[in-house]
Amino acid sequence: EAAPAAGAPSVSRSNINHPAYRPPNTEPIPGVTDKRWEGFIRLFIEDNLHGYGFIKCGPLKEKFPDKDVFLHRNQRNGFKQGDTVSFAVFMNFRGMPQATDLRKPKLAAADA
Repeated sequence: EAAPAAGAPSVSRSNINHPAYRPPNTEPIPGVTDKRWEGFIRLFIEDNLHGYGFIKCGPLKEKFPDKDVFLHRNQRNGFKQGDTVSFAVFMNFRGMPQATDLRKPKLAAADA
């Protein structure tokens, strides 16, 4: 990773607090971790102890039928439960797909 320019923030994507966090030691999965997905935040729990939720995404559910897309509060990027989002994924330490780099989708899906 290149050194940040003078005056630029020094928080890198490998910092867990970065909204586009991706651990440096995760295995790439072609067709999964190398593309963006769309779904909606079906549940988000936030209180003094917790800050996590799950994104519903049909195509990822087909690839991982027994796993939801996990969303950590540090990668939520201001989105709320019920919002439709575009996101990238990595496989976390529990073997679950985890969302990162949440953005507004380019076009709202008519059937979402």
